Amino acid sequence: MPVVTELTFVPLGVGPSVSGYVAKVLKLLKNKGIKHVLTPSSTVFETKTREQAFKLIDELSEELFKEGIPRIVTIIKMDERRDKVNWSMDYKVAVVKEKAEEKESDS
Repeated sequence: MPVVTELTFVPLGVGPSVSGYVAKVLKLLKNKGIKHVLTPSSTVFETKTREQAFKLIDELSEELFKEGIPRIVTIIKMDERRDKVNWSMDYKVAVVKEKAEEKESDS
């Protein structure tokens, strides 16, 4: 079953702009073929297992440290569901949008 992970790296000691580091993470995810979505304050990605997610987070943070960042605060939220077969990031969003449309038509 897929694991949906929301990840935020907060690089400290590098100044106010972190968009370059975010871009690097996105490029790494793309190069690895990892399904992901950028949000205004985090990146959400999908892996097959929790172990794959943690390994990926470790690889991404190591790449950022190679950029010379002296300190990184890492914020992780994981959503793992085992009672549904076809569960994914897309499924989660589609279900909420469908329910929102139902509510609008009931009004």
